[in-house]
Amino acid sequence: MVFLYHPWIPRGDDKMGHYVHYIGGGIVDSKIYETGNAAKSFKSPMKELNEQTVLIENAKTNKNDSYHQHTKYDDQVDRYYSTYDIGTLLHNNESYLEGTIDSKYDVDYYSFSYPQKSFYSKMGISSEITISLESKNSQAYNLVLYDLYGNQIGIATDDGHGNKQLTVPNWDCVTSDYVIRVENSNMTSDSGEGSYRIKITETKNRDTSSSNVQHSQEIANADNSEEKNAIKQKYEKTYQSEIDKLHQMQFEALPEDEKYSGTDSVEELLNKMKKGEQLSVSEMAYVKIFANLSDYERAEKSNYIKTIFMQK
Repeated sequence: MVFLYHPWIPRGDDKMGHYVHYIGGGIVDSKIYETGNAAKSFKSPMKELNEQTVLIENAKTNKNDSYHQHTKYDDQVDRYYSTYDIGTLLHNNESYLEGTIDSKYDVDYYSFSYPQKSFYSKMGISSEITISLESKNSQAYNLVLYDLYGNQIGIATDDGHGNKQLTVPNWDCVTSDYVIRVENSNMTSDSGEGSYRIKITETKNRDTSSSNVQHSQEIANADNSEEKNAIKQKYEKTYQSEIDKLHQMQFEALPEDEKYSGTDSVEELLNKMKKGEQLSVSEMAYVKIFANLSDYERAEKSNYIKTIFMQK
């Protein structure tokens, strides 16, 4: 489920200035959730930009079990530094965030923004962002990436070295704000309890053929606002198409016994969750690929209340 382009609906809360319409509502709305807010970060005068940062997620003080919650993390290397945005991990390859999954129902959300992308694109530089999940048993966790609008744009997979990894799509020239979700991969077992580390790294190269660079060049060469809007609309349509392709590829890559073959739509499956029904493995895999984060979290929390909390 992706956002729909609509040329006549300007969203005042859309920081990118795009003309978009959300299905089920976007995850950034009415200033409930803002990523990359420098005004809410305190940068230590003692800390250099390229120094290591070690952020620690504390279940008692860091409330991050919903994407709505805007949580500040303190740096263990420099006690004067804190941040709401784990994009700061980009500045040093040894930087990481350490988090903990303390139950089968625990979910952790992290804000991640990459405003440098726009600057690099204007310079004709293409960049690639890699997000890694490291732990003693990384297979016990899922790491999923969502864009500003709640579209799922990446699910971390085994990197061949015992960890999980994903790359931010290189066709993403619509947004530079993201949400990372970490969860227990087996909701029926507590086997996933434990700590994990998230690392974010970037590589840069000259690539004038990349979507981001081409988008930046076309905007710069536009003669007026109408041309700029037409270019934005073109790339937003391309973005939607690429998300559809990604979701279909993810679905095709599932094991045969996890490929959903039913007739219920994503919306119908989410409604089942809201009523307290437990989805099958294939139904849940289908929903996690195609559902908007906003819709999925509402259904997930409603399901928890009806099946777990009300039984106590």
